[in-house]
Amino acid sequence: MPQDCPGIVIVQHMPENFTRMFAERLNGLCQINVKEAEHNDPILPGHAYIAPGGKHLWVKRDEGQLLCKLSTEPPMNLHRPSVDFLFLSCAKFLGADAIGVFASDRPTAGFQASALAPEAAAAYARFAADWAAASKAAAGGAGGSAGDGDGGYGARDYGTAEYTIHGPAEDPTAEQDEEALAGYSAGWALFRHVLPGAAAKGGALDPDAVASAARAVDLPEGSLPNGAGLRFSNDSARLGQNERAAAVIWQWQAVRTYAFVWPPTYATGSIDFVPLAR
Repeated sequence: MPQDCPGIVIVQHMPENFTRMFAERLNGLCQINVKEAEHNDPILPGHAYIAPGGKHLWVKRDEGQLLCKLSTEPPMNLHRPSVDFLFLSCAKFLGADAIGVFASDRPTAGFQASALAPEAAAAYARFAADWAAASKAAAGGAGGSAGDGDGGYGARDYGTAEYTIHGPAEDPTAEQDEEALAGYSAGWALFRHVLPGAAAKGGALDPDAVASAARAVDLPEGSLPNGAGLRFSNDSARLGQNERAAAVIWQWQAVRTYAFVWPPTYATGSIDFVPLAR
């Protein structure tokens, strides 16, 4: 980002302490100044503020100055910090002046199973059927505070944390939990591809044998139920990272309406600047 870019506020679903180190790392790599947000930090051009783990980050306009606000209100949609918490505050205090970008580790509701290889599509169908048959406990809880005396901000301003959004799939899908699909896909990779490879070599299934088999797996994108492929990096800087992990970028293109804009495999729209009515 250029040094004269507008102020940026970021929510990354990471635990405490890691967000500070993440901010310090980005600060050393970027032209702009990046820091872990503190309560009442002014949001300045050429600066980015990352929500600290364990606290919501929201924005408020105070006498013409945008400020970072931190809150310990309950998790929203299972997360604190929560991107929903931040985006709702931006909608409230910035409206059409805000530009939002959302990146996820896999497509959300509306996942396009047609992009999968046949075996992965069958595994996804099995997952979806099992998930649909399982009951989901409703999230609850209360408490927490905004961290300052201005009345705070959060679910009490907008009702419940769950609100309707529109996207590629208007009809409800069986799969509603991205962590569940990510875990299922990781297990599928281990038991379908890695362990059989280790067993085929004979000998004990010890950590070294499993690691060796994992490094030998080379699956193209679309081979796993969440749309990912699998190839572990041998580069010392990225050792063990899956170079073909599933990732998508959404763009909000109208109020509560989004489209997948990257990668092309899952794209349901193109990246565009969509001005909101004032």
